[in-house]
Amino acid sequence: MGAIVVGYLDPFRPFCWCEGGAHRGSFLDALRALAAARGERLAFVPGSLAGLPGALAAGRIDAIAAKAATPGRAGAFAFSRPLARTGAALFAPAGRAAPSLEVAGAASVATPAEGPLAALLPRLAPSLAILPVADYAAALAAVLDGRAAFAALNADAGADEAAARFPGRFAAPGPRFAELDLALAVAPGDPRGVLARLGLA
Repeated sequence: MGAIVVGYLDPFRPFCWCEGGAHRGSFLDALRALAAARGERLAFVPGSLAGLPGALAAGRIDAIAAKAATPGRAGAFAFSRPLARTGAALFAPAGRAAPSLEVAGAASVATPAEGPLAALLPRLAPSLAILPVADYAAALAAVLDGRAAFAALNADAGADEAAARFPGRFAAPGPRFAELDLALAVAPGDPRGVLARLGLA
């Protein structure tokens, strides 16, 4: 059989990113180990939050790496067992401590529309005003230009993105909330048998 084509959000450090044409990250390394044990080949394709689901639906990729397996996504994807665990946090500008979610009140919070927090935040903190944006960079930029008080992002990847794109302009992430399991996502029903091929069914 041909290689399993895996798309991934780039960058989503430390889980996956592309550097100098090389596909890096702890999640991709875990997939490589699984594929090697099963005699399978992998091909990686970096992409965006908005673009990856469409690429999966169109058959241009076979799976999406490091996707948060949340109940709200059950109809859109089938998930492997978790391969990593992470969490979310609020991000505030430098000089202002990011609060816990419980004390954020009715603050405006920017978060990627395609990310898991867009659906989770209204349930976890109904008083928040959610500003959906395209990606991590847009969420952080919304805080800096005053459209949002905080950005709600994956704590690990958000800290990396803030340091890389806006060095010195963000405080440390606030307390973590919403533990998230990261898994390999495939189309509903796994029509290409990806999870079985990798021993993840």
